[in-house]
Amino acid sequence: MWIVAGTRKICNTASIKLQGKHQVMNAMVSIAISDLCHVNEKIACQVLSEFDGLAHRTQFVANIDGIT
Repeated sequence: MWIVAGTRKICNTASIKLQGKHQVMNAMVSIAISDLCHVNEKIACQVLSEFDGLAHRTQFVANIDGIT
């Protein structure tokens, strides 16, 4: 799956380290805002692919019945 702008593929969602559909939505918003701020698309995608998030916010705790 890709984050797109019009017909342009901006960033492959598989390259985003953060897990979850909501994180992909957050990435889409960050791409849109970076576009408004005239940030190069490749740089914005690179940042998303390198961003690990905040340790206390995205820390794996447990898997209970397939829910993490």
